[in-house]
Amino acid sequence: MSNQKKIIECPCGVILEGQSDDAVVAAAMSHASEVHDMDLTRDQALEMARPA
Repeated sequence: MSNQKKIIECPCGVILEGQSDDAVVAAAMSHASEVHDMDLTRDQALEMARPA
């Protein structure tokens, strides 16, 4: 697990940020569920994450 700030750019244009892997994954999973009505796994979110 990394403690470097990460971002995920959703295909819809929203940019999600977190100070750690856990934070950006939680943001991505919440966004996917609330906005897109889809379940995103931790692994899927981490694949999309990149250093900020």
